[in-house]
Amino acid sequence: MKKNKSEIVLLVGAVLFVLAGIFFLSKAQNVTTIVEIPYEEVSSVNYKVYLNDKTYYNKDFLEEGMQYISSIIDYVDMNFNYNAEFQGVESYTVNQTVTADVKITDSDDPNKIIYSKSEILKESNDVLNDLNIADNIKIDYGKYNAIVNEIKTKYAISAKAMLTISYRIAYSSPKDGLSKEKNITVEIPLSEQMININKPNATRVQDIYRGNDKDTFMSAIMTILMALMFIIAVILGVILVRKVRERINSESKYDRFIAKILREYDSYITEAKEENSLPYKDVIKVGSFKELLDVRNNIEKAIIYTKVDENTSKFQLIDEQIYEYLVTREEMDK
Repeated sequence: MKKNKSEIVLLVGAVLFVLAGIFFLSKAQNVTTIVEIPYEEVSSVNYKVYLNDKTYYNKDFLEEGMQYISSIIDYVDMNFNYNAEFQGVESYTVNQTVTADVKITDSDDPNKIIYSKSEILKESNDVLNDLNIADNIKIDYGKYNAIVNEIKTKYAISAKAMLTISYRIAYSSPKDGLSKEKNITVEIPLSEQMININKPNATRVQDIYRGNDKDTFMSAIMTILMALMFIIAVILGVILVRKVRERINSESKYDRFIAKILREYDSYITEAKEENSLPYKDVIKVGSFKELLDVRNNIEKAIIYTKVDENTSKFQLIDEQIYEYLVTREEMDK
């Protein structure tokens, strides 16, 4: 019994140390610290409206800030500029995406969308030493205007339409704990006689970026604790295996046989604490427990088990005769 208890304690201890190791592993991967990085950020967008009919303007394009006759717009030439400097950051992983979104909505309720379509005009991924970015995008206004006019004419609907150009720049520096993005959007009305192009004003920001970075020192501590927990769990596991092997090896063939009989045929066997006097009857000795079990299956009576001493066990079945199977350690362990 003491041996079994020690094995249970070892098993529970090993499991607990494994769970502790898993806990410290998760902590090692998620320990963070707050980082503060001073930065300056400047962004702007500029455009020119190129014409397909220069009859009245006598020039190829119109400057921004005017009102434009939509039917003579060929394309809009846009320049997106973004500059940012983060103190101490030496390189950036940068993703740039420019999308064109066409949306037709109900004239009375702009939340009711009749038609929408999105198109990626440009996408790139780079590793840059600085964030000094300038992108030129030519917007084929005539193409998008024609799509909307066709839908409105074909289905004879009165609706509003808008072309939204979205410029998104997302960048990060994992070793510095930096992850940020900037979105610049320009709105151009479609299917209108006269249009105004809405663009954001240029911005300049000086601020402190606050983010999360991996705490390498605490992560190292957690990793050491994790390794220690797993090592202890392995040691306890090795000790447990050795103890189980020692117990199995220390049990004799006789002990294992008796334990197996009592476990597998528990419902057929009644265990007597000591030998009892039995009425005088003929005793029939059987040569195996299987033979005694065959008799029991025929007469359907309980088998009485008596532990005579540490080296002798007796199985008896009482009927008109007494059927008895006697097993000794000496005979079993030969």
